[in-house]
Amino acid sequence: LTDSDGTVLRHQNELLAEACDRIRSAHKKACRTKKIPLVVSAHVFAGSSDLGGSERNFVGTAEQIDAKLFKAFDYTALGHIHKSQKILGEAVRYSGAPLDYNFGEKGRKVMLSVTVTGEKVDVEEIEFVPLHKVTRLEGTYDDFISGDYVEYKDDYVELICTDNLVHENPMEALRGKFPNILSFRVVRTEAAGQNLAVAERRAALEKISGGDYSKIFDLFMNDVYRSKQDELKEDLYKDEKKLFSKIAKEVEASEE
Repeated sequence: LTDSDGTVLRHQNELLAEACDRIRSAHKKACRTKKIPLVVSAHVFAGSSDLGGSERNFVGTAEQIDAKLFKAFDYTALGHIHKSQKILGEAVRYSGAPLDYNFGEKGRKVMLSVTVTGEKVDVEEIEFVPLHKVTRLEGTYDDFISGDYVEYKDDYVELICTDNLVHENPMEALRGKFPNILSFRVVRTEAAGQNLAVAERRAALEKISGGDYSKIFDLFMNDVYRSKQDELKEDLYKDEKKLFSKIAKEVEASEE
């Protein structure tokens, strides 16, 4: 695309500026005899907008546009940013998304009713509550299974599990209590310095000689259970270690 002087337009801000000029020119030509408000709608990322966690920030790149380009319009309805907000007073606004698109996003939801009467543009905010809130909860797996979370049964939920145990099919187990669960994540609660790093684990495994599979078993169990090891039954632990070593040796022999 080129402007009226034949200059090639490459960046989004340049393209939008050219579009605004053409819209204003067409509006002026069509409204020679009377004043009619100039109202536009655009799906863009205005530079001064307040971003949420589900949006990409293109600060300093061609993706971001200068909201002052809309100053010549009587009202500009913007889309793209999920949070309802005013960019340049009442005249340039984002209505916002009808739902939260990130578990970290919170805020009131509104629809904007824009009425054009003669030369006047009126904007009314109509607040509403989404059918499903977006909620992030944190706790142990047992908390989620046995706790009372009735108030969240209709929410889109992300559960952050703070214990270190491995849980079989947690989403299915929790869906009875949280019908709209969308995410289940386990967060290690111990400090990074207390964990055995991948590189350290690899070095430890390389030092194991003579097929000492019992040591491999110990490393694995420590990595999975860590703080819960004192709760493991000693006799059962020994039996499982022996069985692991036996099976590992049989597999190794079959591959020789």
